[in-house]
Amino acid sequence: LLLDFWPLGRLPLKKGGESDALHRRSRVRSLILEKLPFFGCAALSSAITVLAQQESGFVGTVKVYPLFLRIANAVASYGDYIFKMLWPFQLSVFYPYPVELPLWQVIGIGLSLVCVSLLVIRSSSKQPWYPVGWFWYLGMLVPVIGLVQVGGQAMADRYTYVPSIGLFIMVAWGVPHIFCRWRYKTIGMILGASVILLICTTTASFQTSIWANSITLFKHALKVTENNALAHNMLAYSLSEKGEFNEALRHIYAGLKIQPVNAGAYNNLGNIRMQQGQIDEAMRHFNKALQIHPEKADIHYNLANALMAQGKTADAIGHYEVALDLNPANANYRNNLANALVKTGRIADALHHYSLALRQHPNDPEICNNLGVALMHAGKSREAVKLFETALRLKPGYLEARQ
Repeated sequence: LLLDFWPLGRLPLKKGGESDALHRRSRVRSLILEKLPFFGCAALSSAITVLAQQESGFVGTVKVYPLFLRIANAVASYGDYIFKMLWPFQLSVFYPYPVELPLWQVIGIGLSLVCVSLLVIRSSSKQPWYPVGWFWYLGMLVPVIGLVQVGGQAMADRYTYVPSIGLFIMVAWGVPHIFCRWRYKTIGMILGASVILLICTTTASFQTSIWANSITLFKHALKVTENNALAHNMLAYSLSEKGEFNEALRHIYAGLKIQPVNAGAYNNLGNIRMQQGQIDEAMRHFNKALQIHPEKADIHYNLANALMAQGKTADAIGHYEVALDLNPANANYRNNLANALVKTGRIADALHHYSLALRQHPNDPEICNNLGVALMHAGKSREAVKLFETALRLKPGYLEARQ
């Protein structure tokens, strides 16, 4: 509809007599009617998206995200997105949802949005690109502005990829119009474009260095945001993978101070204690995580691994099975479940899960070897030898398969 107004010129707005008014109404009605298939597709897509996110548990409730806070955050985000587009140096992979927002900030940004809207409407007859670009920006952000809150982020830079086109429309047509009578218009435009390209190149290079790895990414997020529990937790996970456990623990506890009810943080804490050989403490953290999020597959899986380390195979099998029910596509869950089943003598069940895991990951040497061992237990030596050979082909230095 905006494009019908400009540049297509299909939406007449000139004032005239009663016949002109009737013609305008008829024209607007026909333009809306022809867009009904698009409105229908948008409505269907919206419904599917909301239902899918609700099924996954990502849609925030009004109790967690009150309506007044959603509206305040939406208004503030409209202004923040414009600022970040003009000054892209405080960008973060994740912006935590605010507990509260200063009233003066929300009112100030809200009044600014209203004033700009009135100004662009007034200029619609002579500079139609202003209202088209502005209302493109405002309208395109509506689905992702947080009135329906999905996830825990207050805003996300990726949400502005399409809406920002509207702001660029305002700049691309507005700047040449402003300087149309300037004597040095051409050389000024060339120099201006060159400076902008240089700035964009510099900022892009800076952003690339931030996204070099997970540690630099989440350290930067903590630098440019406040009370970012998710960034603390993800940084802790990345540090623990490198064996920097003390630093990882510092960030986990910092995240828990911000968000005490955090299943992911307790799960990470349990994994670190497992790697440090503190199995009992790891168990406590995994159980705490399950109390918070009982339907999280990887927590059940990690708890099962801890139970296996304590020799509690029967209990471990139960948690492996729950993890697998929650995430049937995970071959690692099946492989470890089958390992536990072998220890309890349930070879037939183990063979079933090894076979399914191998079907999911046919080039995994560990699964090939484990299935071969189970086949040996089942008295199927020839089939086992073929699997050991496959494991060695996939991983030539695989000592267990060679033995």
